[in-house]
Amino acid sequence: MACAAKAYGDCTSWGKKEVDVLFLYRDKYGNNKPDEIVKVCMCEGHRSVLEKYQGEGMLEMRGEEVDWALHDDLFIPFSSKNNTYTYVKIHMKRQSDSEDPECKFCLVNGRDIEKFRQFKSASDPEIEYIAEEGIFLIYFNTMKGVEEVIEMKPVRGEREIDALKNLSTYYNPVSQMILTTTTEPGLGLFTYERRVEENPTMKTEYTIESALPCVKYHFAQKLEDNFRANFKECLVFMGNIDDTLVDIENLRETSPHSEEELLALVRCLTDALCVNDRACIAEMKEFGKITEDVLWVTYVMANHELYWSTIPGRNLRKNIALIKLFIETNIHDRLLLVAISGERERCLDVHQRTHHDILHENVYVVRFLVPTYFQPRTVFVLKKGLDDTYNSAYKYYTEFSNELFNCNPAFYEEPFEKNKYILLHLLKCIMEEITIYLKKTGNEEGWIDKTHRLDYERLLIKMEEENENWGYDKYLEKEELEWKNELEKEGAVMYCFE
Repeated sequence: MACAAKAYGDCTSWGKKEVDVLFLYRDKYGNNKPDEIVKVCMCEGHRSVLEKYQGEGMLEMRGEEVDWALHDDLFIPFSSKNNTYTYVKIHMKRQSDSEDPECKFCLVNGRDIEKFRQFKSASDPEIEYIAEEGIFLIYFNTMKGVEEVIEMKPVRGEREIDALKNLSTYYNPVSQMILTTTTEPGLGLFTYERRVEENPTMKTEYTIESALPCVKYHFAQKLEDNFRANFKECLVFMGNIDDTLVDIENLRETSPHSEEELLALVRCLTDALCVNDRACIAEMKEFGKITEDVLWVTYVMANHELYWSTIPGRNLRKNIALIKLFIETNIHDRLLLVAISGERERCLDVHQRTHHDILHENVYVVRFLVPTYFQPRTVFVLKKGLDDTYNSAYKYYTEFSNELFNCNPAFYEEPFEKNKYILLHLLKCIMEEITIYLKKTGNEEGWIDKTHRLDYERLLIKMEEENENWGYDKYLEKEELEWKNELEKEGAVMYCFE
């Protein structure tokens, strides 16, 4: 069956089903008949909007006939396109010296998006294409006395939500009808005529209006809700990490912060690190707010594939100030090992989410800490219960498990590949350590020393060939430049890839 609201457009291709709607008979004479429950087929998009529009309980409509009530009452929110807004993402042509194509975002009143595409593309030859990112309606909530937003095609993605929240204007289409006045003796007649533009452009077809407060509020709140949801999932995920390195259960039990306070502190520290607000960080340290659990949750959220920020300038994977906080807290030995191995969901299933449930390794943390704070073969003593465990960065890299499993025993999962850039850096530092030792002692290269040197040379040649074959050189240059800029900001000098 087709969606009953199909004529209003924006039907989703999924989720069609018949729903119960309470039909309240009303006519112009005030006559009443017993209420009746009727079946109405609707798609997911139209149904979800009406459920939010009418609130909890069964959907209702009023009228003399069911068909009339559908269009005169139930589907009223879809009939006025002036209350509908389309959020678009403008993809610009890739520049020859740019790694990633530039994107811009616009909000357009109405649903005539083809017209907007035509005039916007004509106004800027650098536009590649314009894609719809979301559709939402604005309505007046009589219970709260405020305007609210209902998303019909939800805006997804942190970057997209943040950009919409920060839009200061939107495009409003100019009416196609104009009011004209005809004056005759004793009469003043007003009529509407179709507007005609000889050379229509963006300026003649659209006006630019100030953004609506309800839109800013709705998507700012959505951004916060997403952060809260990621935070809760992150706490659960951290239970997968080896408790010798991060015992999140014990940290939460001994933490002075409630879960709500921890969320607020992680959010505050993340924001301060993103904008390099040293005063805020110093104040948090002064009042003892940067505890171990705050640091670990901040780090994991910044390095986990599902939780890290996609907003430009808010990615903390290369943030040196965060690494220094671990050093000041004297837990940078454990940070080093977590950065070497990362962690992930080990038992995979058919859902793609499990394949992306990954706390990634962080080569920049390793490069910052080795060899300035630790040599690759420096032994750490870590507590595990009542016992001590002994490890070093290089030993840990070679021994940590990279096994994966599948929920279906019939499927075999290949082990994931360990980070070769981390191994290359560790081997390079070992080689330099050996070279210094041999110069001081005058000894000849031993069997173990030679093994490390050959491993390093083979890996270096292999990685150079792979980077050239896959075209990673430009990407690595860009990453390296960002890392150098971070080091310069902190006044530090560390190893760079050669």
